[in-house]
Amino acid sequence: MKKNLIPVGIGVIVLVAVWLLSRPKLDEADAFRILETARANYGRENLGGALEDFRLLLKKYPSSKFAEESQRFVIYIYEKRQDHVAALGEYRKYLKKFRNTPFTAEFSYKTGFVLYKFLSKSNPARIALMRVIKEYPESEYALKSKELLAEIFKATGKEEETVKLMETFSTAGGKNSIGLNISQMEAFWRLGKHGEAYNFAKQIPKKSPQIKESTIYWQLLVKFEPGKENYLGLSNAYQRLGFPEQAKIYRTKAETFGKKKK
Repeated sequence: MKKNLIPVGIGVIVLVAVWLLSRPKLDEADAFRILETARANYGRENLGGALEDFRLLLKKYPSSKFAEESQRFVIYIYEKRQDHVAALGEYRKYLKKFRNTPFTAEFSYKTGFVLYKFLSKSNPARIALMRVIKEYPESEYALKSKELLAEIFKATGKEEETVKLMETFSTAGGKNSIGLNISQMEAFWRLGKHGEAYNFAKQIPKKSPQIKESTIYWQLLVKFEPGKENYLGLSNAYQRLGFPEQAKIYRTKAETFGKKKK
C-alpha cells in the first residue's frame, strides 16, 4: 500500500512545483510602471488605453499592492462610460477580492443601485442593500441604502416593509436623512397610521426642498398643527402638482384662519 502512495505523492509534488513556477513573479517596480502609464492615460481621458493598462496590471500582477487601485479605476472607467452592466461586474470582482477598504461600502451600495435602477432586479437589489446596512451601519452608504430600500418597497407596494426597516435598523448607529424620514412618513400615512407619520413629519424642516410638493407632509401638519403657514404650504404643494382647485381651497383657509366669523 505504501509503495502505491509514493508515486501519488511524487505526482502531487510535481504538480505543485509546476503551479508555483507558472505563477507570475511579483515585480512591484514593473507593476508600478504599468500603473503610472494607466494613471497618465486616465488623466488624459484616454479611457481605452487606461482600461487596457489597468487590466494588464491585474492580469500580470494580481497580488500586487497596486491591484486594488487598478480594480477601482476599472470601475471608474465603466462609470464614466455609463456602462452600468459592466460596472456591476467590476463591483462584484472588487468586493470578492477587497473586503475591507474605504470603498467597499460604496461599491456594495452601487451593486444594489445598478441592480434596481438599471436592471429592474428588485429582490437581488434588496439583498445587496440590506447587506450594506448590516455590515456598514455607520457609513453614509447605509443611509443611502435605507433610502433606496424605502423606494423599492414603495414601488412594490410593500409599505409595511419600510416601517419594519426603520424598526430593525433605527438603533443601528446611523442617522436618518430627510429623504428617509419622508419615506417613513409616507409609509405610515398610507398604512393609516397618521400619528406615527406625523412623528416623522416633525423631523423634516419646513424649508426642505424635498417637501415642497409633498401633500402628505402638509396634510399632516394641517391635521396636527392647523395654522396659516401650514394651510399655505398645502395650497402651494397642490398648486405645484397642478391641482388649482385644491390649492384655492387651502389658500382660502389660510386667509381666513383665526378670523372670527361675523
